[in-house]
Amino acid sequence: MANREIGELDVEIAGVVYKLRPSFTALTEIEDKAGMGLLDISMQFSKGKISIRSIAAILYGGMMGASSKLPFTFDQLGEIIVKDGAADGYKNYSSPAAQFLAKALVGSQKKIEEAPKVE
Repeated sequence: MANREIGELDVEIAGVVYKLRPSFTALTEIEDKAGMGLLDISMQFSKGKISIRSIAAILYGGMMGASSKLPFTFDQLGEIIVKDGAADGYKNYSSPAAQFLAKALVGSQKKIEEAPKVE
């Protein structure tokens, strides 16, 4: 079960629940797979122009943040997402991808409040 205190999120993919965890590994994996920075991906969401590749990158990166041993590659995850058509891929996976990205960008309020002040 996901630990929401540290920004984890559970997502169901092909009938199996996976944990997404925001970590340095996850965030750099997302940027690498999407071919753009996190803020650019966030802008895609805000403009309603998110790509399937970015959705897959967010989910894959989040899973890599939780575990380095995944049962599929990035491309195989992409195939799972579009298995029933791109429209279903957007419908089924854009919301958890957006939730995870938002948590990764903002972090938990507790962490922000405890962070040392830089002067």
